Parts: sequence; C-alpha cells; structure tokens
Amino acid sequence: MAAIDSLKAHSQYLNTALELIPAKIYFSNDGIKEKYWRKEKRKSNSQQNKAAAKLSKKLKLDPAQHKSNLDIAKERDEQEKISKSVASDEEIEQSPVKAAGSDVNSVKLAFRNKLHQLEKKRKKTSQNDTAMTTKIKKRREDSRKKAKKTKKVAPAQSNISKSQQSNNDDQNSAKSNKLLYSKFEIDKQVSSNPKVKKKKKDLQQMLKSIEDKEAKMKEIAKTDKAKATELKDKMVWKSAIEKARGNRVKDDPKLLRKTIKRQEQKKEKSKKDWNNRVQAQQNAMKERQKKRKANIKERVQRKKVKKIKKAK
Repeated sequence: MAAIDSLKAHSQYLNTALELIPAKIYFSNDGIKEKYWRKEKRKSNSQQNKAAAKLSKKLKLDPAQHKSNLDIAKERDEQEKISKSVASDEEIEQSPVKAAGSDVNSVKLAFRNKLHQLEKKRKKTSQNDTAMTTKIKKRREDSRKKAKKTKKVAPAQSNISKSQQSNNDDQNSAKSNKLLYSKFEIDKQVSSNPKVKKKKKDLQQMLKSIEDKEAKMKEIAKTDKAKATELKDKMVWKSAIEKARGNRVKDDPKLLRKTIKRQEQKKEKSKKDWNNRVQAQQNAMKERQKKRKANIKERVQRKKVKKIKKAK
C-alpha cells in the first residue's frame, strides 16, 4: 500500500510541475518553427489574422475553454489512436491480402533478372573480344605478307642501287674536280689581288720606312722645293683619306717610338715573370725531392732499429 501511495504522490507532483509549463511551449510542433512561416503569413490576408488574434485572446480569457496540460495530452492521444485505426482500416480495404510466400517469389524474380542481365553483358564482352582477336590476326597476316614481299624485292633493288651508286660516285668525283679547280682559281685570284691579304704590320719596319721617306724628302727639298711640298701634300691627303675611312694611320715617328718602347718593356716584364715562375717550380721540385729522400732515410733507419730490437 505504501508503495502505491508513494507512486500516487510522485504522479501528482509531476502533474503539478507540468501545469506550470505553458501549453504553447509543451505542445510545440516538432521540427517546425514559426520563422519558416513568415512568408506565408505575409501572403495571407491581414484582416483574417487580426480576427484570429482577437478570437484567441477571448478564448484565453474564457474559463470554460481553459484546459490543463494533462487534458490536452489525453485529447491528443485519443486523436492519434483514432487516426491510426482509420488508416489501418483504409489499408486493409485498399490492398488485397498478400500471400505468405509473395516476398520470396519477388526476391527470386529479381535474382533471375539480375542473372539474365549479367549473362547478356558477358556475351557482349565475349563478342567484342572475338572481334578484337580477329582484327589482330588479320594485321599479323598482313605484316607477314609484306615482309615476304620485301624479302623478294630486296635482292633486285640491291643490284639496281649498286649500279646507281657507281654512277653517283662518278658524278661526285667530277663535281669534286670542278670544285677543286674553282677553288684553285679563287686562291689564284686572292694571291694576285694584294688588297685581300692583310699582314700584321711590324712597328720597327713602319718606323724605318717613315724615316727613309723623311730622308728622301729632305734630299728632294735640297734640289727641288716645289716637288718636295707636292709630295708632302700628297702624303697628308693620303693619311686624311685613310682616317676618314676609319683606318688607323701610324705616320708619327714619335708615337711609334713610344709604342715600340712600351712593347719592349712589356716583353721584358713577361720574360721576367716567366723566369721567376720557372725558378719557383724548380725550387718546389727540389724541396719535394729533398723531403722524399729524408722520409726514405728515416724509414730505413726505423727498420734497422726494429731489426736490432728483435735480435736482442
């Protein structure tokens, strides 16, 4: 009895706690929120909304309409039971009674269909494979036939090619002779033309030729001054033309002497450097040989000492 009383007390306590929660919050629509209804509310008529709001306010204030959470829950349960029973009756009326083995038969049919489809696919693949193999065989046969034909044709072609090659060789030899002849002629022309050859000018020779010219000019000036001035003007004009062409004219004996002196100094310096380098190499070789001899002597001495120690 005590247990039943405690259960009753607990249920009463829970009922009072439920009554404290408003029905709006307790019986909220599952998974649906009012924020998703905003667009629909906007579309609906504003006057109807106002009328509905007024009615809801009146109903809230009406004591006869006020229901507890438990009453609402009971009503909902009854409605759900009625709807379920109606739905089950409709299903029974609409759908005929299925046999016990209907599910098994449907599974068997599906399995057979699947097998049939797989067999079709396999046949298609096998047909494709056979087609490919036949193509490959044809290609191989064609290649073999071509190889045989080439083998038969090869010796005849080789004979023809040999004769052609001999003719070509004769033609090439004739061409080479012509080329040699033409080359010889070109060389001959180059040798005959002194302007093509460009030798490196020696400064000493240039200085000597300028000094000789100056000496000749002095001799001519003693006998005929007009001729000497004419020759001098010619030389000046010649040097001016050469400079205009972009060639360097070395006709100043003072500058030539300076350059010759500079070159001689450079040669002397390079000669000195070379001698120093050779001397340094020789000294290094001598040092290495001396060191090697000293090392050999030391090694021999150690061996002798070891032998003496072993003998003792």
